[in-house]
Amino acid sequence: MVRKIEIKKIEIKKIENLNNRKVTFSKRRNGLFKKAQELSILCDAEVAVIVFSTTGKLYEFSSTRDCSRIFHFVFKFIDMQDQEAMAEIKALRKQLEEIENKSKVEFKEIDPLDRGTASINSSNPPLEPYLLLRL
Repeated sequence: MVRKIEIKKIEIKKIENLNNRKVTFSKRRNGLFKKAQELSILCDAEVAVIVFSTTGKLYEFSSTRDCSRIFHFVFKFIDMQDQEAMAEIKALRKQLEEIENKSKVEFKEIDPLDRGTASINSSNPPLEPYLLLRL
């Protein structure tokens, strides 16, 4: 007779008990590092894992002794993203300035017209009553 082992599914949510959270973090961190090592061996891949605990402590795993190569690529990627974000911010600021300048010019063009129509309307009475009398 084959005995089945029942696997319990746990609900993924924050563990409120601090001691249980620390134990779970430690076990899962070790499991994560073990899987990273397996991936490195099976696929001949360079793997690096960086984990920060809730206390701010840094834990890292690297499949090579010299993880500077891996971190070089990571920081290069982050720097590229920062440069792209800065370029996008500059483009958006330029668009905003153009829109603001255009709206200022349009406002200057409209403002005298509004004053002119206001003076025209006050000096000339409406024509509707006269039109009704003619009928």
